[in-house]
Amino acid sequence: MGDFESFVPIGSFKSPFTGSFDGNGHVIKNLVIDESYRDYVGLFAFLEGAIIKNTGIENGDVFGRDYVGILAGLVIDATISETYVTGFVSGQHFVGGLVGFMEADSMAVISDSYADSNVDGSTDVGGLVGNLGLIATIENAYAVGTVQGNTDIGGLVGWNNRDLHDNVTNSFWDAQIGPDESKGGTGTTTAEMMQQTTFTNWDFKATWAISGSNAYSYLQWQHEMDDLPVSLVLDGNNQALDIVFDTKIIGTGAKETINIAPDINVSFTAGDGDRANLPHNIAHYEITSMGNQIFFSDVDANKVVTIIVTGTSTVGFADGNTATLEMVFSSGGPPQVQLGGVVVGSVPLE
Repeated sequence: MGDFESFVPIGSFKSPFTGSFDGNGHVIKNLVIDESYRDYVGLFAFLEGAIIKNTGIENGDVFGRDYVGILAGLVIDATISETYVTGFVSGQHFVGGLVGFMEADSMAVISDSYADSNVDGSTDVGGLVGNLGLIATIENAYAVGTVQGNTDIGGLVGWNNRDLHDNVTNSFWDAQIGPDESKGGTGTTTAEMMQQTTFTNWDFKATWAISGSNAYSYLQWQHEMDDLPVSLVLDGNNQALDIVFDTKIIGTGAKETINIAPDINVSFTAGDGDRANLPHNIAHYEITSMGNQIFFSDVDANKVVTIIVTGTSTVGFADGNTATLEMVFSSGGPPQVQLGGVVVGSVPLE
């Protein structure tokens, strides 16, 4: 486990964590908990009626006895969303990558979350959850990693108190790496786990992202556009710039041309005369807007080019098509954002 000092879990069986914890996109790294003779072990020992969201734990190393998970050991009536963990977790009974035990009569919910971890235990051992309660639910979640145990082990869920397992929906595990069974969820190949089409009804516009054919899905907040560095400012020299990394580009209205690579996210402020060359055929894009921001979302790779409209610019596509992107002002209503003469958005009046 290295030289890291062991962390004392938050809360206890007698005094559970009952509040709200919004990680706000922050990540806890190198979490070490060495409590092999203790029950209720994780970042949180026991969650009751709590809300956990937008939280990441990377490279966790968690050891407990019973009720053990990297995020939480025991969960009752709590909600966990847009949260992920990676690392290793070990215990005896009720051991899960994310959560050890979700109480049988608890209306606990895990949604839009994942565990990329190796799990070791004896009974009720799962890649995401060790033991899932009768009315607890899991939706839009996945697990990747090895799961070792003696009885009731599962790639996603070790033991499920609902016989039909219908309290687990739209959730998956990598059955090539983990066990070929689970008390809920769908086992897939590694290749299928790296394809967006596998995850039916998942929100890849606002919640999830996937970078291509060699990586698992991740939460969009892990790579928020707002966190990208402002690293390029157009200098007014009418040059063509090839953008090959995630960045924000600040336009000057100097008739610059931006050639955007196919596998990145870009935020581009388009001034009068600027041109953005998108990397794929126009048919591959979904176009949405919010205010004066236009989002070109590539359906295949789930990459987003955000163009902030400040004047009139040109959008070019790989098939040779072009479209004029402009802000149109009128006296009778709010400014409109038009693409090729078609209104795609409007800017609310102050």
